[in-house]
Amino acid sequence: MGSQIVYYVDAIAKMDKIFRYLEDNDSIEFMSIVNDLGISKSSAHRLVSFLVELGYLEKEENNRIRLGIRLFKLGYKMGESISLNKVARPHLEKLSKETGFVVHLCMTNQDGEGIFLDRIDSRAYTFTDTAIGGKVAFHCSAAGKCLAAWAEPEHYHRIVSSLDFKAYTKNTITNIQDFNLEMEKIRRVGYSTDLSERENFIKAIGMPIFDWSGKLVGAISLGAFNSEFDAMDFNHMLSCVQTAVNEIEKGIGIQK
Repeated sequence: MGSQIVYYVDAIAKMDKIFRYLEDNDSIEFMSIVNDLGISKSSAHRLVSFLVELGYLEKEENNRIRLGIRLFKLGYKMGESISLNKVARPHLEKLSKETGFVVHLCMTNQDGEGIFLDRIDSRAYTFTDTAIGGKVAFHCSAAGKCLAAWAEPEHYHRIVSSLDFKAYTKNTITNIQDFNLEMEKIRRVGYSTDLSERENFIKAIGMPIFDWSGKLVGAISLGAFNSEFDAMDFNHMLSCVQTAVNEIEKGIGIQK
């Protein structure tokens, strides 16, 4: 086991050398990896073949090697999340201050899972089961429903096929028919709700965030204990969330 670990660490270190070398070069010849990086020809061949197969490297027609599209996709996704988080943060803080409620920012990661990207706790309380980096339930959370409702068709089908429709409360959606109807309603009205569907004592509303091309990049939700949620004017809450979304979209390139 120990020798295997050493082998894998060594291989990863060599891959890192290749990627870093390509940061400063649009493309390279295979022998440059051998001569300039000090990697043996056989080892370089195995690594390059493996990385090409996975899409992290590509071979041009002249057999020169360049970075592959998968790296660009991962880099774009990471940059997208960092940018969204940075732009959204002050507007999330303002939304929480205005309402006194907990605010969440969520997005879909490269594996198609909904995750919590940021959270602003209220003055009075916090939600302990919504850790940053944790998974978002698509069928029973306001932000998760938004991520599902406006997902691309292929991604939507993956979401539906992965749902176990676990019943957390008596209000939780527990079948595909009701879930699809809920998605249609959300797309029609432009926002989502969690009416004590994950926790008996919490309600929330959510809205999607789109980039300049109309692509869904995330969602925010505003939640509170039932008594506080019901005491606030619903249209006022919607207006506050919509204002935050508008400002976030402006920050990432949308002009409204």
